[in-house]
Amino acid sequence: MKFKKIIFAILTLFLFISPCAFGEEKFSSSNVKNTISELSSDKYKGRLAGDSGNEMAAEYIKNKFKEYGLLPYGDKGTYFQSFSIVVPQLKGEAFLNVINKDKKIIKKYEYGKDFKECTYGASSNGKAAGNAEFFDSLYSSSQIKSNSPIIITKKAPFGENKDSYDFDLSLKNAGVKALIYSWQESNFRFRSPYKNQEFKDDGIIKIITSNSICEEIKKYINEGNILEVSSPVQVKSTAAKNVIAKIEGKNPSLPPLVLSAHFDHVGFDADGIIYPGAFDNASGTGFLLECARILKDESPERTIIFAAFNGEEEGLIGSKYFVENPPVSLKDAECINFDMVGSKSDIPLTVLSDKGSESFTSDVSKLLRSNSIENETLYEANSDHASFCENHINAVTFIHNDPMKIHTPEDNIDNISEEQIEKTYNALSTYLSSRNIGNTPVAARITYETSNNNTLISIIIIVLASSSVIYIYRKKIKKTV
Repeated sequence: MKFKKIIFAILTLFLFISPCAFGEEKFSSSNVKNTISELSSDKYKGRLAGDSGNEMAAEYIKNKFKEYGLLPYGDKGTYFQSFSIVVPQLKGEAFLNVINKDKKIIKKYEYGKDFKECTYGASSNGKAAGNAEFFDSLYSSSQIKSNSPIIITKKAPFGENKDSYDFDLSLKNAGVKALIYSWQESNFRFRSPYKNQEFKDDGIIKIITSNSICEEIKKYINEGNILEVSSPVQVKSTAAKNVIAKIEGKNPSLPPLVLSAHFDHVGFDADGIIYPGAFDNASGTGFLLECARILKDESPERTIIFAAFNGEEEGLIGSKYFVENPPVSLKDAECINFDMVGSKSDIPLTVLSDKGSESFTSDVSKLLRSNSIENETLYEANSDHASFCENHINAVTFIHNDPMKIHTPEDNIDNISEEQIEKTYNALSTYLSSRNIGNTPVAARITYETSNNNTLISIIIIVLASSSVIYIYRKKIKKTV
């Protein structure tokens, strides 16, 4: 009877203490990495705004918010906030060929290696064939003397700006069908869909090639051959959506806290090569979703808004729309945005912001440093924090500022560090604790878990040792009897 009581007492102690070893919901960097792996997989096709892969990503995020019990905070009681966006999409073929007098292709240049379509300015899809005229520099359509439908130049207005757009249209009015930019040798597996939202699909074919290819083309043309080119660029207005959810605050009069990340990326090339966008920015999205999971049972004083923005790559379009059409007043709100977190490079976290949030940025940086979290500060309008700063709302982006592989096909899951992700959460948790939301950074939880795991192991050892002693004692008694 004594033996049973002793065992019962030990087991009761074990059951009382063991829950400490499990605790509350814990931040999991492996969960973040799993989400990054999912969203950067080929089935999402690079998540270009307006494309089917982007729509799939929005659904995935919505389902996660719903699974975690977050309330919808988009349009008409849904998780989605819809808006229009102008995006340069690729539909059709791309080629750059040399044709001889017999109308046969004598040189076929390789897409992605020798040339690429250009999406900037008044770029449009279509095909053109004929003679080409060469210019070392070209800044006015009045310089064109021949009736060549194709122009090649080393210097001309270039970029996503009004000068470039107006220049392209002046060439179109002069009868030019295609403009080929000659550049120094460069990486043609780089993509950016950035687009001024006022520009539409009403221009000319635009191609980029290298200086060496340009010189080779000159020789072919001088021998009496012609060029044929094709671009798949279709610049059009399409529908896109942010994914918005919330944890309702107990005091609705308090300004909300916004946690955000953009989930869109740059899509794919005309030959089907996909740009995964693991670091930029499936990482921030995965981080945001994991934050939603671990904070879902919080009962904060202020409302926490979780915003997965779309159209960041076209010029912060989704976050601008959100700030201009918020579900609740953003006056005195604060935003922590996540963009490119978890780089394998040994670099500190950067607290990135823009003009108007210098004081807030400095305060966040000092708060992190006071908690032994190394960080740097940078002021640029190159992520979704800028949409908030422009409207006088305090906002920063947590980022590992490593641009080496972004917007290339090499931006894949192999570039992600779970350790760096955990450091980012330590930074966020420190900030949240300063706002009375949560209170246990990852580092503290690791210590806590280790301590309690050691306690659990100790208890198990004690139980086993006690059982053995009692068993031996009872055996001896039996023998004596």
